[in-house]
Amino acid sequence: MVEGADLQLHDRVLEPSAGTGVLLDAILRRAAASDGITVEAKEYDAGLSHRLALAYPDVPVRCIDFLSMEPKPFFDVVLMNPPFAHGADIAHVTHALNFLRPTGRLVAIMCSHMTFATDKASVTFRALLEHHGATVEPLPADTFADSGPEVNTVLVVIRLPKAVGEQALAAAHAQSDAYHAALRASFPRDGRPADTPSLATPQAQADDLETLARIMHEIE
Repeated sequence: MVEGADLQLHDRVLEPSAGTGVLLDAILRRAAASDGITVEAKEYDAGLSHRLALAYPDVPVRCIDFLSMEPKPFFDVVLMNPPFAHGADIAHVTHALNFLRPTGRLVAIMCSHMTFATDKASVTFRALLEHHGATVEPLPADTFADSGPEVNTVLVVIRLPKAVGEQALAAAHAQSDAYHAALRASFPRDGRPADTPSLATPQAQADDLETLARIMHEIE
């Protein structure tokens, strides 16, 4: 999965649902082989967030509901394994696209349900994937055999267009540099989460799914 993101020198990487740190650990192992790659993580569960901050002291870990975050297109890569329940993976991946720079890449593990379901959220999301020329690859049935009930999953890879005006690209990079400089300056070094979680309610998740069509237009 990490290889599919094609991490490059100086890439800035976001893991927005870090959980127990399995994916984060893989990202950091890959980053260690390439100078200049920086990683940032989000996790809504306070206990998990605290453990991640202690385990990875050089990674800014913020305890927050990712769906509540205001999108800022400051990342070259988003690598994610979002929650699946009630179509949450669709909402998370759609939201994550708003955090990518104009030439960014997103790689996500998702429930295969969205590839064939006829509900509004799934149909709209498939249109979004087609719009971006995404690839969707089925994963082996036992991919998460050790993590609980068997769920059929797919690997989704989205690469945003490279045809971006030089001025717009330079401005986006400058804004991103300023953001990350401020983040490093304010990042607590004592291992404590930055703030407390704000859990999305089932109704909030449903609202997110109902607004996918609007979000599609915002990220084009």
